[in-house]
Amino acid sequence: MRHFRRCKIVQKVQHREKLYIFYALFAKRFFRGIILPMEELTRTQTVLLCVLVSFVTSIGTGIITVSLLQEAPPGVTQTINQVVERTVERVVPGPSRETVKEVTVVVKEEDLVIDSIKKNEKSLVRIAQASGGTGSSGAQNTVALGLVVSTNGNILVDRRAITDGSSFVATFHDGRQFPVKLVSSSLPSASNFAGNIPNSAYLETIRENKDADYAFFPAVTASSDTLQLGQTIIALGGKAQSQVAIGRVSFLNFSDTSVATSSKSVVIIQTESSLKDEISGALLLNLNGELVGVEIWRPDAPSIPDQFTPFNMIRTAGTKFFESSKAR
Repeated sequence: MRHFRRCKIVQKVQHREKLYIFYALFAKRFFRGIILPMEELTRTQTVLLCVLVSFVTSIGTGIITVSLLQEAPPGVTQTINQVVERTVERVVPGPSRETVKEVTVVVKEEDLVIDSIKKNEKSLVRIAQASGGTGSSGAQNTVALGLVVSTNGNILVDRRAITDGSSFVATFHDGRQFPVKLVSSSLPSASNFAGNIPNSAYLETIRENKDADYAFFPAVTASSDTLQLGQTIIALGGKAQSQVAIGRVSFLNFSDTSVATSSKSVVIIQTESSLKDEISGALLLNLNGELVGVEIWRPDAPSIPDQFTPFNMIRTAGTKFFESSKAR
């Protein structure tokens, strides 16, 4: 085996010596007729000669380098590769620059609608009359939709749906049911409704100690005074399951038409979005997923279809119920 290796090494050495001899003879014959009469060459011939010599030298260097690398052991080749890689890394000048690529993202109205619904489904509750009397958690048919307005479970509902002396149960987004009790209400007439007192009621969610950590999700709201005619809006409701109607703002009634536009407050929102289930308490959302109105009966405009009470009016009349407090 050792004899075979020695013979192989001798053959490689002989092959390398033959290459050297070949290039030496070639250079001797090639340059014999060129280099001797150098004084007779013109500038153009001198430049062409330099290019030719460089080309021949580079080819010869490449051939010799490849042959040497092929004959070298793996350890030497690996070391050379590492040196080349490190050299390249050091040659790269300065820190790399971050390339900012602008990408145009097309946002579809359909995606905005879906996101708006997802943001507010957890804030919508269904109020039903309790089937087993006071304190019962069993529920009958839904009588109204409610809106969670605080993290301790205060719920806004249409006052007409709540009967005095009756017990009610609220069903939340995950199917959990809690008894609720009436803590505040207002039944205005058409004459005093202009004083920004919506026909609303507020319910308090009653939880036991084991449910003290149950999380409520108040709606994300926006000023209803920023609404514009023709703006796309979403009505979210449904007696048993969530229903959606998409339309536009068709009419806005302001508190005082004699003042400047910037000072006007919206008091009635009329839309083109009609839900299949006619039940009070539906939510009115913009495409940002923000609540701008609630469907509550209006004594000052009882015959206007698809009308919503602006959120600004509701918030003004029941500010204390929007403030979260420790659950009882």
